[in-house]
Amino acid sequence: IHTPRKNKLSITPAILEIVEQSGINHDMVIIDHLDSAPLVWTIVNMGYHTGVTISPAKSKLNDIMEILAQNEDKLDQVMLNSDLALPKIDDYKMYIDSTNDLASIYEITCGQTARNFFEL
Repeated sequence: IHTPRKNKLSITPAILEIVEQSGINHDMVIIDHLDSAPLVWTIVNMGYHTGVTISPAKSKLNDIMEILAQNEDKLDQVMLNSDLALPKIDDYKMYIDSTNDLASIYEITCGQTARNFFEL
């Protein structure tokens, strides 16, 4: 589920309410493009997977490291990604550069989360 670019904190609860009402298995849902620790860990604690976006416009590597460090025991529900729908080469370069610097525990763990979720 793609969260909105603007007003994420105020709109995401409405999204979650709809998902909750649907009855879908939480293990089958990714609440995507999150960029703040409160949202990430609230959603993880509800039993969903999360996609945390690395992007110059959303969250840089330091922001990501801060988010991940808060609950290292729950990283099996967290994936890292980039919102590269727009053809911005700078976003792509920043994403690649960031993942090269990402602490190996986060790179391995978050990558494994995606592999497990998508059964790759």
